[in-house]
Amino acid sequence: MEPNKLDGMPKEGFVRGPSTRASSARVCKYWSQLALDSLWEDLNSLMPLLNLLLGPLIKDGSSGHYYLIVRNLLLTGSVCGGISAMLIGHDGASTPLGFADSNARLWKADILPNLRELHCIIERDCVALSTLALTPSYLKKLTLLLQRGVSKDIVEQLLKLLVYRTPDLTDLVFRTTHLREVDIGGRLRNWLTTPTKLERITLPQFYLTNTTIQTLSQLISLETIALDADPAIPHSDSPKGAFPIEDSGFHSLFDLHIDLPLPVGSTGLGAPGLFGRLQILTISERRFLSNKDLRISLQAIGSSCPRVVKFYLNLFTDRSATTEPILFDSIQPIFRLRLQTLIVHHDYPICLRKENVEKMGRYWGQLQQLSLCPDPRAYTLTEQPHCTPLSLLPAFAQHPPNLQSLALFLDKQSVPSYNGDLLPPHQLEQLTALSTGTSWVPGGNPYVVGHCIGAICPRIETLSSLPCKWRVQNDLENESVRQGDWAAVEVLVKLVGLSSQTMKKRLESAEKRR
Repeated sequence: MEPNKLDGMPKEGFVRGPSTRASSARVCKYWSQLALDSLWEDLNSLMPLLNLLLGPLIKDGSSGHYYLIVRNLLLTGSVCGGISAMLIGHDGASTPLGFADSNARLWKADILPNLRELHCIIERDCVALSTLALTPSYLKKLTLLLQRGVSKDIVEQLLKLLVYRTPDLTDLVFRTTHLREVDIGGRLRNWLTTPTKLERITLPQFYLTNTTIQTLSQLISLETIALDADPAIPHSDSPKGAFPIEDSGFHSLFDLHIDLPLPVGSTGLGAPGLFGRLQILTISERRFLSNKDLRISLQAIGSSCPRVVKFYLNLFTDRSATTEPILFDSIQPIFRLRLQTLIVHHDYPICLRKENVEKMGRYWGQLQQLSLCPDPRAYTLTEQPHCTPLSLLPAFAQHPPNLQSLALFLDKQSVPSYNGDLLPPHQLEQLTALSTGTSWVPGGNPYVVGHCIGAICPRIETLSSLPCKWRVQNDLENESVRQGDWAAVEVLVKLVGLSSQTMKKRLESAEKRR
C-alpha cells in the first residue's frame, strides 16, 4: 500500500486482536508502525514485555542471587516508548521471574521512558522484587497490592530497595490484609520520607499509627490521606487516641479518610487549628456509638476542622454490636460547618421532619449532596423504626435550593398522595440523582410513587436503589422484587419529569408572547 493511502486510516480498520496486529506488522514496512503502536498500546499482562526484554535466568554460584539478563535494548526503546501505564498481575500462566539484584544494575531506565503509572498485584515473592525493574525515578503513580502469598521478608526487602527510587512519586496506593504494621512499618516509613512530591496516599486502615502519622506530616506536598478500610480487619487494630502531631505538620493536607475510634473528644484530631485546612473529611467507626457520644465527637470535629465542606461519616457497626437510631439533634453540632456534601451511613434509618429540613436549609444554603442513612440493616427494620415519608420531598425543594443529589430511606407504610399536577408549587430543579437505598416502594404502588417523584424532581437522571459500598452485609430479602418495583418507578419518573419540563417550557413561551 502506498504511504499516502495509509495516512488517516484508523487503526481498527485492519487490526483487531493481538494475533492480527502481529500479522499486520509483518505485511510491509508501511503497516508496521501503526500495527506495532496498536499492539503495544494496551497491555493486560507483563509477560509479552518481559519475554521481549529478558534473557535467561542466571544464578550466581558465589552469592546465590538470581539475575535477569536484559536484551534487545534498542528494540525496546522504540517499541515501548509509547507505554505510559502498566498493570502487573498474575495471569495463571506466568512462570517464576526471579529478581534482579539491587547491585547488578542490569536494568536500564530508558526501557520504558514514558512510564508514569504502575499497578502491581503481587501474589508471589519472585514477582515482588521483579517489579523494581519497572519503577523508574520519573514514575508518578504506584499501586502495590500485596496478596497473602508474599512473605514479610520479601516485602521488607522490596521497601528497602524502593528508597530513593521514587523521588517524583505523587500518588501511592499500598494495600495488604495479612501484614501487620509492626512487621513492615519501619521499612515503609523509611521509604515514605523520600518521595517529597507525594500528594495522595492510601494505606491499610491499621497502618495509620502515631509514628506513621508523624512521618506523613512532614511531607510538604501531601494533600490526601485515605485508608483502605477492610471490614474483615478487627477494629482493635485501628489507631487509638489523639494524633500527636506538631502544629508545623501537614502543610497542604485538605482531604483525610480515617478509621477513627469515637468519641474523639476535644483533642481527638490534634491541637486546635492543626487540621484547619481540611476541606474533605471521611471518618469510619464500626463500634456501637450512642447519640451522646456522636454529639461529643461532632462538636470536636466542628471545632478542629472549621473549613470542612465535604463530610463523610460511616457508622455501620460490626455484626455483634448493638446500636440505636440516630437522632437528628445529634448531628446539629456540625451546623457550624459550611457543608456542600454530607454523607451519613448507619445501621438504623434516620427520621426527618419538615422542621429538620428547614433547619438544614438555613445553615447549609450551599448543600449540593445529602445522604442520610439510606441503607440500614434488615434486622433494624423489624423494630418498627421511624423513617422519612415521601411527602417530605417537596420540603427539600425549598431548603436547600441547590441540592443536586439526595439519598434517603423512605417509609414503606407512608402512602404518598398525587393529584396529577405536573407543575407542583415546589420542585427540585437542580436534583439530578436520587437514591432510595434499601427502602421499599412506599405503599407498594410504583405508579403513584413514580408520578409523585417525577413531578417534584423533573430533572432526575439516575434513580438508585442500591446500598452503598460501606454496607457489606447481604441480608436483604426478596431483593429481586424490590429492585423490580424501583425499576418501574424509574421509568415513570423520567417520563413524568420530561412531561413536566415540556409543559413548563410551553407555559413560559406562552407567557412571553403575551
